[in-house]
Amino acid sequence: MKRFDFALVGSFLNEAELRCFIELFNILKRRGYSCVALTGSNEDEHILKEKNIPVINFYKGSRKYTFHDHAKLLRECKLLSEKYNLPNLRYIIFAEKCYNKRKEDFLLKRAVAFFRFAEDLIESIDFGCFVNNEGEEIIRLALEYVGRKKGIPSFYLGSFPAHFENKMFIYDNAMHFMDSDFKIIPYEKMNYKEVKFAEELINSVKKDRKVINYNLGINKKHNLVIRKVKKLIKHIKFKDYERLSNAIKYNLEIVKKKTILSPMNRLFVTNKLPEHFIFYPLHVVDDSQITFRNPHFYRQDFLIDVIAGFIPEGYSLVVKPHPGLKGLLSLKMIKEIKSIPNVVLVDPKINAHYLIEKSDAVIIINSTVGFEALFYFKPVIVMGNWTLKGYGVTIDVENLFDLPWAIRKALEIKKVDERKIISFIYSIYKAMYDGSLYTSERDYEKIANSLIEKAKKKGVVK
Repeated sequence: MKRFDFALVGSFLNEAELRCFIELFNILKRRGYSCVALTGSNEDEHILKEKNIPVINFYKGSRKYTFHDHAKLLRECKLLSEKYNLPNLRYIIFAEKCYNKRKEDFLLKRAVAFFRFAEDLIESIDFGCFVNNEGEEIIRLALEYVGRKKGIPSFYLGSFPAHFENKMFIYDNAMHFMDSDFKIIPYEKMNYKEVKFAEELINSVKKDRKVINYNLGINKKHNLVIRKVKKLIKHIKFKDYERLSNAIKYNLEIVKKKTILSPMNRLFVTNKLPEHFIFYPLHVVDDSQITFRNPHFYRQDFLIDVIAGFIPEGYSLVVKPHPGLKGLLSLKMIKEIKSIPNVVLVDPKINAHYLIEKSDAVIIINSTVGFEALFYFKPVIVMGNWTLKGYGVTIDVENLFDLPWAIRKALEIKKVDERKIISFIYSIYKAMYDGSLYTSERDYEKIANSLIEKAKKKGVVK
């Protein structure tokens, strides 16, 4: 049976992700490890093969699993859900359904085909582990769930938190829950140098007030329109028709929404803030932090209305859209949020650090803002599945019915114990691996070293 120590998994790779695959493959190969790329794109297959990287194309390989009979498709969905202990396959497809706006029936067929093809691969090839960057496309989830049953781990090179230069988490699950080995180092057991180091980390983040961008980094030497046209031509050349369709729909949607950007700007508050307020960052709607890890909070306009109704008298809810959402929110959604009496919708350009500092508390689903709020020792209420939930530094809500009590508790606390935050921040830093994909200058040697370290820790390689 053929052996691959590392399988690099992607769906549709942008130029930065392709470079990452190529760089990691070459470094791992030099270190004596065998690698393969798994993709869902003809274009990616062609580019990677040109670089002498072995590739398995899920798009081609899974086409033998076709379902024209709807009843048979539903039976297959039920069988796979039971086999891999899933609630259902609709849960697996939700992220792609939201992002690519594909019909449910089409994506259910894809899920079944990808799961079945993943089973074929794992029966015929000895995989050490599956390596993913961000994103929870069906290809990644199929490999994670099928692989888990066979004892093959999936690793995710995380972007969060990106506040520490050249540091990252390597998660072993798509939910991005912390590794079971993660332990908080109590403040009482930290020495003077460790405390000082943590305090300097906290102060540097507050001083920089850096706007975190999780983009992998795209080469922008060409005009945006030229880049997009070149991409569309490539999709046609390699018969990546789904990729072409997704790109056209996405760009048309951006053009449509950008045309209403100017009148929308007048709806944002840019300077005046309430004296007392709770800060809620509007999360990126179609990001996997919502669509996969927190699909129950997909309708954030409704959620904001609920939160606003739970806030005590004398307080307002300040809502700031993510910077990446400017021009992409619908006018209807913005008007609905603006119509809620005690809600103040502020300009996405306002630095989140400023709002955190002025706020009485912060409420998040799954957001970088929650992490940044800890640096200011602010009470953070977590409603959703979040990497840092459940470690005693946040107020965790498991049921929205309990949210009013969580808000009351946060406002009574006013400020979180500084020693608790110092130990927590230091513990996070110590638990992170060297290297990161989400920096301007990526050190692929460090990333490869950390990946090997993680694989050794899990017994995947020697």
